[in-house]
Amino acid sequence: MNVKTNNLILDFIEQLEGKKQPTALQIADAWKASEDSLDPDLSDFVMEFAKQHDISENDPQLLQVKEASTAGLAAAQEKRQMGEALKISTDIAQENKEFQKILKTNSTNSDITKEKKQTLVNLVSKLQTIKSTTSNIATWDDYVEDIKNFDSNQHFKAKLFDDIVFPSGTVSYIGARTGRGKTTALVNLAREAINKKTRKTLFISLEMSRKDIINKLILSKICELSLEKNFTLDRESPCEDLYQLMKGTAIKKSKYSKQFIECATEAQELVKYTIDSGIFVLLDGRGVTFNDIINTITTNTKAINGHAPLVLLDYIQKMPINPEYSTKDELQRIANASSELIKASIGTNAVTIASAQFNRSSGKESDGADILSDTGFRGCGDLEQDAENAIGIGWDSDNQDHRFFEVLKYRQGQSGEKYDIIFDGQYSYMAKGEKMRESHGYNYKTKTKKYKIKIKNKNQANRNSINNEILHEGYL
Repeated sequence: MNVKTNNLILDFIEQLEGKKQPTALQIADAWKASEDSLDPDLSDFVMEFAKQHDISENDPQLLQVKEASTAGLAAAQEKRQMGEALKISTDIAQENKEFQKILKTNSTNSDITKEKKQTLVNLVSKLQTIKSTTSNIATWDDYVEDIKNFDSNQHFKAKLFDDIVFPSGTVSYIGARTGRGKTTALVNLAREAINKKTRKTLFISLEMSRKDIINKLILSKICELSLEKNFTLDRESPCEDLYQLMKGTAIKKSKYSKQFIECATEAQELVKYTIDSGIFVLLDGRGVTFNDIINTITTNTKAINGHAPLVLLDYIQKMPINPEYSTKDELQRIANASSELIKASIGTNAVTIASAQFNRSSGKESDGADILSDTGFRGCGDLEQDAENAIGIGWDSDNQDHRFFEVLKYRQGQSGEKYDIIFDGQYSYMAKGEKMRESHGYNYKTKTKKYKIKIKNKNQANRNSINNEILHEGYL
């Protein structure tokens, strides 16, 4: 407890001096006489004090003071928030005047203009946070109103992970060791979201550049379109081909180059539309501060037609250090970052899915297959506790082209399910494969084993056409 609370407790005890067995009325009077009867720590102490003197915490006279204290505390908090909101509103008006003056003599891209604009954004974010703060004490009417306003469209169902439900206002984690596909998984979740154009998606990349993330998103969509159209992709380097198309340069001709160009054009148009319309927002988070990221979440997420916004963060251990935790160790810093993500998700009703690094010490089977565990998150075990859902991605044996995912935690369903992942690294494409029979993938159906042998014995140039052929024949 702080010094102020300690003084309040001492004052309360002094008023009861000489009363070895005080009555409920005497305790209540001493409580009311306190300089600050609204102090919540004092309230807890008084109720415990009464309990130690064989007075029930449900005694009417104590409850009367407690209810008055609770109501007074709420009123005081509301008054303080209104004062803060008024001050920030005044600051916004002043900053806006200065901003308009700067615009008259500076371009919108100048450093001073950008700095003043960011100041305004931060102030507006603070104002929105204050206005959205409400009492945490629930009433029956609150519950009824929540039910009336509830729409299951708020949640996000991920086809990649067997239609697992990611509820709005929660944080989930996708864990994996280096190189297993954490970023690729988030990109494919983004593709799922933008396909319907009904949900705002904020992608925060703390490791890769915006160019790399958008490339991955377009390539993933190209692969998806080729499967839908029953096209064959025979490009040796689709990423380089994408660069050439973006520059207006012809790509090397091949048997199926027209099919690639058709899919690439359609994929580019979709991604461009979602970026231009604000449906897909990409934050290149390298170099930004902790508060910049939290403010971006609170100011760039809003529901569209009942669909809660989707926040994808790559990845939690790369979060900048919160200035308030600069002297803390890695465990405390990551725990704080997760806690702040939860607060931001609840405040904006967003579905947040973050990737997370697994410990290098995470186990392996004798044949090299990854052993996944909800306790494997690097630097902080709190991630598993915080998570609504936790999903692990691993290699099934030393063959890096063969991956699987496992549901490590699922609050609304059954954990422990494992699925093969259909994976094409050239196109950054992931999709759910077959449910795994055993701990890893050598006990699949015969056709799946045939598929793996067939791919292994073909050169890389033919890999994509073989992949499409097998997918359409129902092997996976």
